[in-house]
Amino acid sequence: MPCRNRPRDEVLNSIPKDFRILLCFEKGVSKARNSGAKKAGGGLLVFHDSDVIASEEAWRVAVNLKRGEFAMKNEDGTNPNSRFVAVFYEDFASVGGFDEVFKYSAEDRDFWFRAYDSGLKWKPIRHRMIKHFEHPRRERHKPTGIRIAVDNLTLYLRHVRRPWLLFLDLKHRILNTQVLTLGVYLTALPLALFRAGRYSLFKSSHLTASAVAVTPQTKQ
Repeated sequence: MPCRNRPRDEVLNSIPKDFRILLCFEKGVSKARNSGAKKAGGGLLVFHDSDVIASEEAWRVAVNLKRGEFAMKNEDGTNPNSRFVAVFYEDFASVGGFDEVFKYSAEDRDFWFRAYDSGLKWKPIRHRMIKHFEHPRRERHKPTGIRIAVDNLTLYLRHVRRPWLLFLDLKHRILNTQVLTLGVYLTALPLALFRAGRYSLFKSSHLTASAVAVTPQTKQ
């Protein structure tokens, strides 16, 4: 859903000038990001959502990364999101990129767990470092809400050894009175189970790094 109050020029102007911007429009969040990574082809990748502005502090974390490290917004180590992600191309490829099974949601948490489990060292991007422009929740559009729920339930089935994932998500939605979303989750559960059986989603599918919004320019 478009973010109508998002100042596009302000977002683009907030990106340091020594980074090359790649706008990715492929359908599906994971596919778009993987497409950007493929176009970048190397170096430091920064995935930057179009409805956020990263502070100078966030960019400092990104540009000071070393090989074997990745930076991602994840306030307490349990709820990562992909509004701002930085990782070197080679490390991104070794993890398998973003799993394109996830088209609407949950790709960020799946990537974080796979990156962390692979031995990459996490550098946190704190909540205060990212300004997010609020917009209508996608879940309120019923077809989109069901797709988001299927992606999230698929994540829980894949990472079944992390049962606290589901607990924290349900707790968050109850505290924020997102009763409608909980109802959508119940509706989407059979679809998620069908998908899990059909695509063997209990195992992570490692992709060849084939999405990045931003990558540093090569100096001449």
